[in-house]
Amino acid sequence: MARQIIVRLLILQAGVLSVLVVVTMTGLHLSGEMIAPDSTVRTIALLRDAVVRDQDGRLVILPNDELDSLRRDVPGTWYQIRDRADGRITVGEVPPEYEGIGEALNNIGQARMGWSIGDSNTGSARMNWVESQAGPVQVVTGSSGPVATRWFLLVLVASLASMVVPLLTIMALATFVVTPWVVKRALGGLKRAADEAERIDVDRRGGRLSNHEVPSEITPFVDAINAALERLDSGYTRHQRFLADAAHELRTPIAILRIRLDALADSAEKRLLIRDTDRLAHLAKQLLHTQRLSLHTERVAIDLVALCGEVLSDAAPLAIESGYQLALNATEPFSTIGDRWAIERVLVNLIHNAIEHSAGSRIIVHVSDGMVQVEDDGVGIPIDLRERVFEPFFRATPNGRGAGLGLYLVRQMMRMHGGDATLLDGPASGTHLRLTFPRSHRAIDAPDARLP
Repeated sequence: MARQIIVRLLILQAGVLSVLVVVTMTGLHLSGEMIAPDSTVRTIALLRDAVVRDQDGRLVILPNDELDSLRRDVPGTWYQIRDRADGRITVGEVPPEYEGIGEALNNIGQARMGWSIGDSNTGSARMNWVESQAGPVQVVTGSSGPVATRWFLLVLVASLASMVVPLLTIMALATFVVTPWVVKRALGGLKRAADEAERIDVDRRGGRLSNHEVPSEITPFVDAINAALERLDSGYTRHQRFLADAAHELRTPIAILRIRLDALADSAEKRLLIRDTDRLAHLAKQLLHTQRLSLHTERVAIDLVALCGEVLSDAAPLAIESGYQLALNATEPFSTIGDRWAIERVLVNLIHNAIEHSAGSRIIVHVSDGMVQVEDDGVGIPIDLRERVFEPFFRATPNGRGAGLGLYLVRQMMRMHGGDATLLDGPASGTHLRLTFPRSHRAIDAPDARLP
């Protein structure tokens, strides 16, 4: 943006300066108050070489094509030549104001004479004593007529080069120095609003962009974004409320259906219906868990070693029934700050996934500083599916019991805590899923104590 402003300012400055010079010089030319550039200097130089004396000792001017051309180009050119013996040559019509000026400046080596614009249309004149072939002579010359178009164009180009270019150079340097600073100061509030926008996402709703120190021209845009964010928050809340209500309402008919199925006589069809009903119940429960992710719960200090032990103890009966051995490997105490319910759900999901899908015989939970890792020795997850299993409703085994929300919930809950969940290559077969926690959340001295 600063670069665009600089370029446009330079173009504007160059245009304005050029127009001013053109208008000024054109006005002088049309008023007749412009003289040809250095025409008097050129006239004196030509006369110095052309003035000689005849056989009688009188001053004469030798024929000179350049002098004739100068008089054609600059109409109204006049000059007087005199020596100290009052020898005199006059060519052209000398303005009355300059009659006798030579005698008045007899002891002056050179002089320039002129009038203020508007005071007179006489023009300017120049006087010089020069050494010619006729000896020392005084030349007084000027122009009282309008300047020819060719001379006017020469004056205009010279003026543009001598006035616009230097001024534009100075202005360009000032623009290059000042513009970035001005833009940075003017848009400082916009930069802060952009930083605030970067921090807004689905897990950090309710944020709004500040219009403090935002340029007034951009304030309506910031206000419009804030209004849009408010509408999105409202829509998201309605969506979450509907999802929670729908999942909650599903649980009652599913529970009634399960009771009625249990009352039926045992058969293969009954077992299939019970399995499908359990799957519906599991899906409704996970939908409720998904909805709870959006709640702003109170964070507490959590002893992860103790929490992992509790989850493994609760899962032990199911693991033993399914033929699994559970083990906890904790090298040192490890605590973090977070939603205890959410972290517990993460661990329960991982343990139950390993029991239901790994087809192995052993599940080990490793706990160390900044990391909790759940490993099994089952069939593992193919490399090309390791990122897709974190997508909602994706199942690595399409005919399996799960709804495809377990690992999605795991990753979402971890990211809600500033950490992450990733699948790793283990030293042998099986699934190795690692939970990482940010460094700022570690080393809490009072596990499970509520924080203010």
